[in-house]
Amino acid sequence: MDERRSTRYYFSGLIVIVVVLMIQNFLLVRKNDALLNRLEAAKTSLSEQSMLSKGDTVYAFQALGLDGKGTLFDPRKGKGKTLLFMFSARCPFCARNVEQWNWIVEQTAGMEVSITGLCIDSLDRTGEFVSRHGVAFATFSILNDSVLIRRLKFDIVPQTLLIDSTGRVVLAWGGLLSEKRSKEVVAAL
Repeated sequence: MDERRSTRYYFSGLIVIVVVLMIQNFLLVRKNDALLNRLEAAKTSLSEQSMLSKGDTVYAFQALGLDGKGTLFDPRKGKGKTLLFMFSARCPFCARNVEQWNWIVEQTAGMEVSITGLCIDSLDRTGEFVSRHGVAFATFSILNDSVLIRRLKFDIVPQTLLIDSTGRVVLAWGGLLSEKRSKEVVAAL
């Protein structure tokens, strides 16, 4: 009789364990579905990010210099081409790009090219970034102009844009510049 009772307890225990495992499996499947949906939404969001590309036009806009004064930026008023380096002071890839951007500045000395950096952070953060990383080009902040940030498609940083004297983007490079890409930038000038 005791053996029968212990067998009954054994099978009852197994049934409870199987039911618990089935419930856990069901909950894990639901959690997995929720995570997959979030991942898919994130992929969609990333694919919607954009940057200026060849043929887009950059119109005149106001930017704040590191001295806090407003400056009109208009690539159509210069004689030659404009290189525009777009970055965020909080972006580690942007910090790593400064070396290549500074190299481009050195290589283009004496050419008719205007080189400007645009940062989407506050003047303080922009100034700290310029000091800490030894930025060798004029840099401005456009933090307070969300319309301009959208118009310039500032979703991806860093960006390197070559703009002609009519304001049209001739070439655009998104992300880190390799040595090869930096040479491409200089060659395009």
